[in-house]
Amino acid sequence: MEDKKRKKELLKGKKFFEGIKFWQKQISEVGDLKSKLKRNKAESKKLPQKIQSQVETRTAAGRMIIKQLHQEIEQRKKTERVAQDARNYSESIINTVREPLIALDKDLRVVTVSRSFYEFFKVKPEETVGQLIYDLGNKQWNIP
Repeated sequence: MEDKKRKKELLKGKKFFEGIKFWQKQISEVGDLKSKLKRNKAESKKLPQKIQSQVETRTAAGRMIIKQLHQEIEQRKKTERVAQDARNYSESIINTVREPLIALDKDLRVVTVSRSFYEFFKVKPEETVGQLIYDLGNKQWNIP
């Protein structure tokens, strides 16, 4: 009987030591979690500064892109004005010529026509400009 008692006491002691090991492990894990929490707190304090830095960097980059786009738009507007002025000038020259005159692009499409052309051939701008030379006036210009 004493053996059984002794065995029970040993088992109780073993369980006691297992309990101690369990709690030691729990305490160690809590310590690890405290360390992680301290690191995370330190990092989280730096986070607003990092975010602010990124915002400033991206804002500066965005401003630079907007400035470049604005410059490109202004350059394009200027180029379009110059092209329109040149077109107006050439059309005014074409319209001062007394003989019928027609201007074609590289594909032989009508770009502009003088007033005397419209009067002489009895055609309208909407049926002339943009058409192939071969298709004008019931294809009378389609000469092989």
